[in-house]
Amino acid sequence: MEDLYFYLDNIKTELDKSEVIKSLENAKKKVYENKELIALIKLYHQNKSEKLRKEIYQYQDFIKYKEKENELNFLILNINNILKDITSKKGCCK
Repeated sequence: MEDLYFYLDNIKTELDKSEVIKSLENAKKKVYENKELIALIKLYHQNKSEKLRKEIYQYQDFIKYKEKENELNFLILNINNILKDITSKKGCCK
């Protein structure tokens, strides 16, 4: 089990340094710097309008952020699959 904790700690350290995380953070920063876009997002959270959603997706900053978010989600999915293989081989989780 200690090996698993060590492995997880290494994954976290590597993720913190990865280009995926850095580019996601940069994309998020650009979204937050765009006050007009933030206002639309806040408005969308209040009434979930399809028109607002389409307006939000007109912003390249938002599209870039969503692309980077998807990259991170796929990376997490791959890590989860690896961890599942590791834990099932050792028999600690079923």
